[in-house]
Amino acid sequence: MSIGLKIKALRDEKKWSQEVLGDKIGVTKAQISKYENGENVPPLEKLELIAGIFNIKVEEMFSDTGIVKVNSTQQGVPLEKFLEVADELRSLNKDLNQRLKNEIAYEREIKELRLKIQELEFKLKQG
Repeated sequence: MSIGLKIKALRDEKKWSQEVLGDKIGVTKAQISKYENGENVPPLEKLELIAGIFNIKVEEMFSDTGIVKVNSTQQGVPLEKFLEVADELRSLNKDLNQRLKNEIAYEREIKELRLKIQELEFKLKQG
């Protein structure tokens, strides 16, 4: 069973709407829908909240064999590998965000320098 289907089954057992579960873990109804449909995988901290709400272990959010299935079109992945890759992705995302910030700052500096060059060229032409 995928994580999303497990979340849906647990939610349905309590007869909760997606909005109710979302309120309990601090996400929108739309985000719960994405979790349940396999569009997004809940981050570990949200999985911990969900497991706590339903009085189960986080491991129980995954299939009996410790396999994670994000959606029906993907093959299962061992839980340990999934968590390892998730940590690597978080790290890469942080690096990428920092690089983008640096790139934006660099682009601003270039624009400022170009403006200064244009001002100087204009002053030179004016004599």
